[in-house]
Amino acid sequence: MEKYSIYLRPFAEDDYLLINKWRNDHELQRMTGGLIKYVSLEMEREWVHQKMMDNVRDLYLAICLNDGSHRMIGYISLNNIDHLNKTADAGGTVIGEKDCQDGFSMFEALKLLLDYAFLQLNMNRITASCLPDHFLAPYSLGAFGFEKEGRMHECIYKNGSYQDMDLYALLRKKYDKIESDGGYSIKSLVRRCIKLRKEEKS
Repeated sequence: MEKYSIYLRPFAEDDYLLINKWRNDHELQRMTGGLIKYVSLEMEREWVHQKMMDNVRDLYLAICLNDGSHRMIGYISLNNIDHLNKTADAGGTVIGEKDCQDGFSMFEALKLLLDYAFLQLNMNRITASCLPDHFLAPYSLGAFGFEKEGRMHECIYKNGSYQDMDLYALLRKKYDKIESDGGYSIKSLVRRCIKLRKEEKS
């Protein structure tokens, strides 16, 4: 089994301090799909507490270093979990600590989230969305086997203009195929991501 540099855990009470710092970093939030807004520490504390107490429909997990320090470097979520139809949305991955924004932690976190969604929650379909001109997300989703299913035109207002969002999905049968072929090693994912980005730019 591949050893990862990070692990996922449920939110803890004090996580709101770091999350609030990252949420108020507008450069970090500029390429996410959500609104950029000012959030007080008290609002953040309440938001984290709500996520801690209810993980049935939305699951939020801290991304922590697996080096003994257990330092929280970001968070990831699985949203709109539908246990009847076996679908869920992969929420955006936030790597807030700048010294960990090399892409590897993001790949590892998404792989662990997909493992949990498919192998523990028995999901059949995971969806995701991103801004079309995001520097990494479209290629990383493609590397994981997500297929682009469409585009919502001018669906969000961000950075001074109405912007599109691209929609992606990954089915369990494709996840199983890539997993059985050994295609989910971090090295394989990075190689495919780089290849897809080069093909797009050429």
